[in-house]
Amino acid sequence: MPKLLQSISVYALANIIGQLFSFALVAVYTSVLTPREFGLLSTIEVAIFLCNSFVLLALDRAAQRYYYDEDEQYPKRVINTVFWLVFGWTLCLMSVMIILDAWLGLSELWLSQANILGWIIWIAFGFAMNSLTLVYCQIHQKPHVYLRFILCKVIALGVLTWWFIYEQDQGVQGYLHAQAVTFAVLACIAMPILKVRFTGLLSFSSIRPLFAFSLPFVPTLISSWLMGMANRLVLEQEATLEAVAIFSLAYKISSVYFLATSAVALAFTPTVYETLKEHKTLTADVYALLSKLHMALVLFAVLICLFAQPMLSWFFQAEYQPSFALIGPLLLVHYLSAYMGLTSNLTLSFFKRNVHQMCFFIVCSVLCVGLNLWLIPHYASYGAVLASIVSMVFLTLIHWTATRRLKLPDMVIRQAMIGAGILLGCCIVNAQFIYESFELNAIQALLMKFILISIIVGAAIIHLKGGQRV
Repeated sequence: MPKLLQSISVYALANIIGQLFSFALVAVYTSVLTPREFGLLSTIEVAIFLCNSFVLLALDRAAQRYYYDEDEQYPKRVINTVFWLVFGWTLCLMSVMIILDAWLGLSELWLSQANILGWIIWIAFGFAMNSLTLVYCQIHQKPHVYLRFILCKVIALGVLTWWFIYEQDQGVQGYLHAQAVTFAVLACIAMPILKVRFTGLLSFSSIRPLFAFSLPFVPTLISSWLMGMANRLVLEQEATLEAVAIFSLAYKISSVYFLATSAVALAFTPTVYETLKEHKTLTADVYALLSKLHMALVLFAVLICLFAQPMLSWFFQAEYQPSFALIGPLLLVHYLSAYMGLTSNLTLSFFKRNVHQMCFFIVCSVLCVGLNLWLIPHYASYGAVLASIVSMVFLTLIHWTATRRLKLPDMVIRQAMIGAGILLGCCIVNAQFIYESFELNAIQALLMKFILISIIVGAAIIHLKGGQRV
């Protein structure tokens, strides 16, 4: 447990550094670029994300899974094979895109900027190297190496952004140059970390199973992205700019929860995979550990839900106050996603049920888009939140049903229901009409929240000391 907590802390620190640096870069871009240039930059970032899915082809997921394969040779050669697959595929894509760009002018048609698709593919390769390095550090349980890698990325990108955008005044081209040079440097740093070799560890026989595992993840990742972005895309078309701003602010604040949940998942995954490899199921010790992590995640979500509003009201104008009412419901969406990330997502991946996973996400993304199109014109940002909640609850129920039918380790749906119930209770307690009905002032409301937190913590301690599986 102490080693796990240390890993969680280091991964969380790496995530926080990365997020804070991203926010700092936004401030730099908006201070130098015109609104039109910043809009183009945002569009390029979306293009990079989409290209990353086609550059990496989810081979990082395959590398993570096949590291724990029963074949003892896989752990030695899988990372090396994946690195050269991604590198070779990137060179092919870059060549094709550069030729098509020169012939058809695709960059200008898609992004209103000439000859940048090759840059985008290379930057996507850089993000792929970041993902592969993370997987290596995760399976070898070396979080400190990943933290140093992130620090190198932050320093290099910070210096190069200052040089190309501030000193050279290259605008959007400066963004592309800074990103491309940074990831070229990081690729050189990643190679010794990944222990990449030019010969000796390539395995052509493993290419087919790697692709068979990874390719279904590509539509899965795109569907997951669509579930997260559909509400904002529909809001921009069907609602007012004020509704878009209110929802976007609430989403950004609630995304702080992701920093904790992703760190927990990164540290917990090797434990789950090693246990499944040895026992083909999850042991009582792993379930007990899952219960403790679950309680910690619930408590963190409750703290954000109850205390974000009084803390943030000092920093935001009255026009943005409606955003605070959406934070709690959005935390419920993030919580259910995080819980599946610790349970069903891991077991489905380990037992290679990727096609099932792909179908689940495609169905739920279609449901999410349909609900957004139906609800947002009537309820604006509240409709977007409701669509996200319904689709995520539906995905959770599908995962639970699938793990039972496929006879996979139990995802303990009761635990998820208890956590969701606690968060719903906090949302009700946090609602403005409660304060108005009971005529509570700010001090009384704060006291009520501390009492609620004490009850939740007390119940969690009693549960954990009892050693029961919820």
